[in-house]
Amino acid sequence: MQVLLDTHTLTDYIEAEVPPHEMSPLSSQSPSEDFQVHIRASGMAHNHSAGTAAAMETMVYPDPRVYRVQNPRVLDASVLPVGINGYL
Repeated sequence: MQVLLDTHTLTDYIEAEVPPHEMSPLSSQSPSEDFQVHIRASGMAHNHSAGTAAAMETMVYPDPRVYRVQNPRVLDASVLPVGINGYL
């Protein structure tokens, strides 16, 4: 991460860092401990809602019937084998 911040490729796209409240911006010269503090202060878990029941003959049939279950159909993003991106 430290090395990537100052590469020519990224400096063309990164205008400025907006650090978490009451923290200073990071640079390639920042110690690893500072990165860890930033990650702990602003990081969060993200659960992937797509691909958890992939329609690849593991949990659902291709049509998309659930194995060993009568009548219900799985029609949500969990049967898609690839993730869906969305930005708010």
